[in-house]
Amino acid sequence: MRPKHFSMLALTLSLLIIGLTAWGEFVFFQGGSGITPLPPIKPLAEVQVPPKSELDQMDFLERRMHLLSSPPPQMQQRADLSAFGYVPLVAGGSALGVKEAADKASSDHRLSMAFDGRIKRYCVIDDGLYAEGAVLPDGATIVKIESRRVLIAKENMRQWLDIVLIPAAETPKES
Repeated sequence: MRPKHFSMLALTLSLLIIGLTAWGEFVFFQGGSGITPLPPIKPLAEVQVPPKSELDQMDFLERRMHLLSSPPPQMQQRADLSAFGYVPLVAGGSALGVKEAADKASSDHRLSMAFDGRIKRYCVIDDGLYAEGAVLPDGATIVKIESRRVLIAKENMRQWLDIVLIPAAETPKES
């Protein structure tokens, strides 16, 4: 083929491609191809924005969220842990009068409960809720919390505290 025929060939191919494209579009829109067009796009779901008062409340709570893990002393309140099976103990014995159970513990501290949180482990010692690494009022540090015992350390001494179990038959009756 000679170079003078290349332009004629390019023109013919261009017209053929344009013609085939036009024919395909005509057949497609007439429904003769058997191909169904895509369904229209559904609009996105509308998201309701809370009122300004709720947004302000959410903002307020988000700024105070860090206080949940370590509240300042003036904000600490006693938590009702009875749903977890916690029974409060009093100094010199238990609230239930079970002197034998309280005497089994070999220290001045009484461990009532130990449990795992999502991130930390917690325990209840002398009616106070503590996490691993916390310091007790007498200066002892909670080294490790297990499901049935807690390791505390004070100065050069380490000691395991076992949970004081109180039999269900001896639970106090509310009056």
